[in-house]
Amino acid sequence: MRILVVLSFYAPHWTGLTKYAQRAAEGWAALGDQVTVVCSQHDRTSARDKHLNGVRVVRCPTLLPISRAVVAPGFVPTIARLIPLHDVVIIHTPLPEACLVGWLCQRKHVPYTCVHHGDVVLPNGLRNRLYTSLMHQSALHAFAHADALCTHSTDYADHSQWLAPVRWRVRVITPPVTIVPSQSAGAREVYGIPADAFVVGIGGRMVHEKGFDRVFVHLEALKRLFPTLLLLHVGALQMPYEPSPDTPYGAFRSFGLLRDDAAMAAFFACCDVVLLPSRSDCFPSFAVEALRCGVPILVHDTPGLRSIVWQADAGRVIDSTDWHALQHALATLPSRPDPVQMARVFDPLASIATLRAVLQQTVAARTPAPATQAVVTRHLANEVDMAYRRRAQMLVHYLELNDAQVVLDCGCGQGVYVQLLRSLTQATVVGVDCDRQRLSEALPQPVLMADMAALPFAPATFDR
Repeated sequence: MRILVVLSFYAPHWTGLTKYAQRAAEGWAALGDQVTVVCSQHDRTSARDKHLNGVRVVRCPTLLPISRAVVAPGFVPTIARLIPLHDVVIIHTPLPEACLVGWLCQRKHVPYTCVHHGDVVLPNGLRNRLYTSLMHQSALHAFAHADALCTHSTDYADHSQWLAPVRWRVRVITPPVTIVPSQSAGAREVYGIPADAFVVGIGGRMVHEKGFDRVFVHLEALKRLFPTLLLLHVGALQMPYEPSPDTPYGAFRSFGLLRDDAAMAAFFACCDVVLLPSRSDCFPSFAVEALRCGVPILVHDTPGLRSIVWQADAGRVIDSTDWHALQHALATLPSRPDPVQMARVFDPLASIATLRAVLQQTVAARTPAPATQAVVTRHLANEVDMAYRRRAQMLVHYLELNDAQVVLDCGCGQGVYVQLLRSLTQATVVGVDCDRQRLSEALPQPVLMADMAALPFAPATFDR
């Protein structure tokens, strides 16, 4: 397949979303697919068009940042130029331009899949509300017309405000995580951490959404209970779009942003436990990486985040805002997970293959068999309604008719679909409608006036 991947940022920009997107793109390239990524040029020193681990990466220059996004004038025109050269498009959301990319895919008759990595959650304020609303509306439009829609857990899909209107369409695919435990001993010695320290790892951007302030407020009290406690952080300390919470002194240390799996594995080798007090999180790679490295996790009771504990049957869900619950959880740590078992639970190759299968299905839905395509093309030759053209082709694909089947078209109107389906196979196709006028205009074919709430047919009469 020729796959076009669209997202705001790509490696070496390092977030959970970009990690997932990069692993999937490189996995598809390794399977023989032609993969192109279009993103913003967040770092002006990055090449604008180059191949990275088998993936072509096209970066569009930026003018200025706006909250968590950037203004890149060439972004949408570049995507418009590349869409016709590909079989399928995958849009990683949140993305400000998601609705425009989806619209372009529709105009150019190329299927697209949205992978949603989490609703945008920002502190209160007029600017943040406007930005969040823009992102939300853009995503809703893209979701509504996508050929497929995915997210990372059923728990998050059930609680996401953005996914609520299209929940019935959402498929759940665990994202790929590739980290392996560090094989080198003495990680604490390398980083100057005392051997007897009780190290609690935390990770992510130092922003309100991650909930680190919930732990900081109790740090002095925790220090009295656990005298050797060290809160060890990994991730960006400053974000341009949001003020960071005040970091505590003494029992806190940050490794900053680590950009590769080996460095992250060394970080986890220093930890006795990993704590995630997030207010909002879809499926943080930090938690999965900890489990794959054999480190127990304590997570706040947050939709999406807690599903990692349920899926792995490892770690513990707690109320990190409750001082007594936090104290008890740190005093009675969960057992260490088995890295081999966690690698089976969170298998990156299975994740990559599953999402690839979804893309293949969307391409197949737009590509009927040659003989069928010829009949459909003749039937639609004079049809000017592009939405109807698309519906008819998808209907033919999903029905998978054979000559022995009996099909009922409820609300057949003038019998247009009845005529189309009968021209494709020898299947028996019967149409019913309650509108006498519309039925009188139907071409000669099996149509019947009937109330769809009281059909005059025996049970199991129809196959479709």
